[in-house]
Amino acid sequence: MENRRSSRSQSGGKGPAAGGRRLPPRGGQPPRDGRGDARAGSSRNDGPGRTGFWKDGNDRVRHEGRGGPRSGTRNDQRGPRGRGGSSDRGRYEPDAAVLPKLTSDLQLTDGRFRAHFLSNSLSPSATPTPRKLREIVFRVISRRVKAGRFLDLGCACGTMGLEAVSRGAMLVTMVERSARIRSFLEKNVLELGIKSGHAEVVDAEIAAFLKQAEKKRRRWDLVFLGTCSEDTEPEILSFLRRGVPITNGGLFLIEHEKDREMPESLGRLRRWRVIKNESASMTIFERP
Repeated sequence: MENRRSSRSQSGGKGPAAGGRRLPPRGGQPPRDGRGDARAGSSRNDGPGRTGFWKDGNDRVRHEGRGGPRSGTRNDQRGPRGRGGSSDRGRYEPDAAVLPKLTSDLQLTDGRFRAHFLSNSLSPSATPTPRKLREIVFRVISRRVKAGRFLDLGCACGTMGLEAVSRGAMLVTMVERSARIRSFLEKNVLELGIKSGHAEVVDAEIAAFLKQAEKKRRRWDLVFLGTCSEDTEPEILSFLRRGVPITNGGLFLIEHEKDREMPESLGRLRRWRVIKNESASMTIFERP
């Protein structure tokens, strides 16, 4: 008992730090006795904001302080996708400033060929579907477009059909009678590098094409009809009323003037959605 008291008196009563035991130097190895004074920053001489550093056997930087979290490990040094990163690891959110701007009705709005400019004729009959209207329509039917078959009747330069390919359609069939307008369409397909197995351009009148499709029993998941003349529309709609080129559960999209109201039903087709824009509207029918 006397020896123990004498040793305490010689140390000055200041604990292990004053009795010859030294704190680990910065960057050195920690003491091996496992006591409380083995932790860097645990000495009375260290204030609440003081911390200690050393490296362990795996060359990882250790950083410990009073009440402070442990940091500096490998997991902490990894980015948001690392195991120790945030909960949003693996998610990629592109910067909107990097995406090309959409300024023209002749641009594709999304998908593989986003913002690509299409060549087009100056003819009034080749007026493309408005860009903003296309954006809304394809947002509504996006799930049906992917891996689906798309028929574009009277396609002009192909804004709707090529938009469908850009967004993941498996096959698009584009029907155009005018040789001049069709030359622009073929140029667009060539510039985009679309293979013949994914896009076909047909030189035919719309009614004649639908008649042949009925004989061959060809079907598409989505059928689009742009604005056409009053003389040809009744004959074209007579085929569509019977659901000739549309698969069961498929959609028929018809573009028309903003003020025009389409009926609740069109033969076998039932009205599903109506989408209006500043300059045009589009009514979507579904075949049950």
